[in-house]
Amino acid sequence: MKWKLEDSTVAKNQMSMRNKMMIGIMCALMVGIFFADDWQQRRFAALRYGYYYMGQRQHEEAIDLFEQYLNVESDIYWYLMELVNGESYSCKNVSDCLEECRVLQEKIYHEGV
Repeated sequence: MKWKLEDSTVAKNQMSMRNKMMIGIMCALMVGIFFADDWQQRRFAALRYGYYYMGQRQHEEAIDLFEQYLNVESDIYWYLMELVNGESYSCKNVSDCLEECRVLQEKIYHEGV
């Protein structure tokens, strides 16, 4: 009897250790997801401000924000971004807006000179 009691205690300790490890792993994943989401939300905010400044004809500010947003060099990232969030967040669309701002800024500069 005593042997079986000790055996079940050891099994419970192993299970609780396994559960603690799983909880630790889940917590680490959640913290990682939190930081990744925070980073992504700041990028979306920069893009929204870029579109706003573009609409307000403040092209220099829009150019800076669009360049910040496009500062990721991963085809998988951009594919997933367009798939999940739509065309307004795509690399191509933002690159087109960036080019349009540069052209308009250059045009305004030459008209002023």
